[in-house]
Amino acid sequence: MRKAFLFLAFCAVQCMAKQIEPVTVDIWSGKARIAAGSVSLDLASEPLTLTVSSGGRVRIAGPAGEMFSYQSGGRTIRFVKAVSLHRLFNGLTAVLTAEDGAQGQLLITMTPSQHILVKLTQPGVRTEALKFVLTQKAQEHFYGLGDLWDTESVDAKRSRVVMWVHEGTPDVCNYVPFFMSTAGYGMFVDSSYRGYFDFGKSDPERTEISFEAPELPMHIWLGETMRDILPQYLDMTGYPVMPPDWVFWPQKWRDEGNWDDVFKDVQDWKAHEMPLGAVWLDRPWMLGRMGSDDYLFDEKRYPDAKKQIDKLHALGIRVLVWGCDFLTPDSRYFSEGLKNGYFVRPKEAPKEGADPGAMIVDFANPQAREWFKNILRNALRLGVDGFKLDRGQGYPYPTAAGPRAGGSSPREMVVPSGRDSLEMHNYHGYLMVKTFAEALIEERGDNFQLTPRAGWAGTQKWTVKWPGDINSDFSADRGLLSIIRAQSSAGLTGFAFWGSDVPGYGRNASKVLAIRWLQQGVFSPLLQIVGKGNHLDAPFSWDQETTDIARFFIKLRMNLLPYINAQARKAHEKGIPIVRHLAWDWPNDPAVHDKSYQYMFGDDLLVACMIDETNIRDVYFPEGEWLDFWNRGRAIRGPASARETVPLSRFPVYIRKGAGFGFPPPK
Repeated sequence: MRKAFLFLAFCAVQCMAKQIEPVTVDIWSGKARIAAGSVSLDLASEPLTLTVSSGGRVRIAGPAGEMFSYQSGGRTIRFVKAVSLHRLFNGLTAVLTAEDGAQGQLLITMTPSQHILVKLTQPGVRTEALKFVLTQKAQEHFYGLGDLWDTESVDAKRSRVVMWVHEGTPDVCNYVPFFMSTAGYGMFVDSSYRGYFDFGKSDPERTEISFEAPELPMHIWLGETMRDILPQYLDMTGYPVMPPDWVFWPQKWRDEGNWDDVFKDVQDWKAHEMPLGAVWLDRPWMLGRMGSDDYLFDEKRYPDAKKQIDKLHALGIRVLVWGCDFLTPDSRYFSEGLKNGYFVRPKEAPKEGADPGAMIVDFANPQAREWFKNILRNALRLGVDGFKLDRGQGYPYPTAAGPRAGGSSPREMVVPSGRDSLEMHNYHGYLMVKTFAEALIEERGDNFQLTPRAGWAGTQKWTVKWPGDINSDFSADRGLLSIIRAQSSAGLTGFAFWGSDVPGYGRNASKVLAIRWLQQGVFSPLLQIVGKGNHLDAPFSWDQETTDIARFFIKLRMNLLPYINAQARKAHEKGIPIVRHLAWDWPNDPAVHDKSYQYMFGDDLLVACMIDETNIRDVYFPEGEWLDFWNRGRAIRGPASARETVPLSRFPVYIRKGAGFGFPPPK
């Protein structure tokens, strides 16, 4: 009887389990098909053509004989046919012949869960880049690519994006080679070499992907919407971290300061009845030139650090400090790192007695990472709760002398780990973040905040992202508008936790900008307010009206915390972004794709950011019924557009009718 019961229980579990389709591979008459369930990939040998379909629809196709190519001597040379096809258990390999007779290799695999890999390997001749070309549909749109700065819209259609991190304003340092198409597929190019995504800028009927790399590995996932695709990418690279609750409280930091300034901020916020969750100490909090030394506090600016940190903790305030990827000769650890080959250094060693200058840690070396983690522990064991992690985009240089847009990572630097500096340039940020994250996890478990400017595919599993230094203005390329777009793009790349400096990193923020940026920050995963220039005491640096509005919205933020925490849990467990471009929920509405300054904040709040000094905002309401946040008796049925008048004391926010959260306004 017991055996019969166990057998029936086993059968029940098997029936409940998700049915996994086996992969079938067929090769015949110069053709091949790889299939699992409703997904199939077809390859024709001549002319060389690849097609991917699912659910009876073609998701990926391209021009016959032009889909695969390489560049050499400034020329594009196409692979025109496959001269041999060889079966694998879950895929195939093919030898490709190009127009000039050169031969390349193609590997295609598919898992039972329908994860496709297509990898092109360069021929045995000198190549400058490998290229993959797709046919672009007229109504196709593209989302993702990390913190996206060089497009005019969150939708990258008709844009060309260069995968090459560099310094500047903004700091382009979180480009991720993953995107999703509304045609029903997502693609991750697993290469950190310089790459290019051309979504119809050169030819409106083509999507062109090229990388200056020895191979082009493309992971492909299919789905009806981005909701289906993004979790599959995160299954491979990692789901967003689940931050501790205090991370979502308001935070304040100063560009420079001391303990008196820190406690003044805490007292000011308390006096104004405004909750504060954390204070940031930007550089210089350590000794050493460029603010980087031994991760111990400067005793002149910040004496008796452990005692002061304990005081702040007793007040419920977390303490976070600036960090970076380099050390200077002022550090007691510098000579040890130099001796052991832990730094990326110039090819020509400095002459005896000369100052070698700051050097970036070679994080590709596991021993160098462990050595640097021990240095970070100096701060963590004093009670520091996290790092605002600067730099990462100038590799292999530690300062602004690094390569800028369009430049090349120079060959004259010595990388002791032996890694190609051209491959490491974009990937360095990942290893830097990994090193800081491991030190934090080992010392603090999951009770920490790591907020870097740099990143790459996978760093979302450790970080609450910050975009770097942004101008204090409304500009679309360097100011408030640019961060609204970048935040939405980052969310659609898996970076669910993201927030900018409020109100930018400039020195002369206007009153209107300060209010509008603060309001946008309240409806972002991370709210951090900066003290700099004319707003050292922000948000109290303008006038009484500004202070009153700031107090109201800070209290509103606190009322939203249960909602934000619920959305954070969904992001962590299911990969659903907190900030979602409208195309996430309404991909088939042609009106949403150019709405770069509106987004859903979680499941139920429609946000339309104020984008200039005026109090007028044109708002698009997608399908559904929406309640005015400030006048719950006013309902708008979408799809519809309305011109809204929005005083400084209000912000355009609308509640999806039927929302499960009450959204109480502050009293």
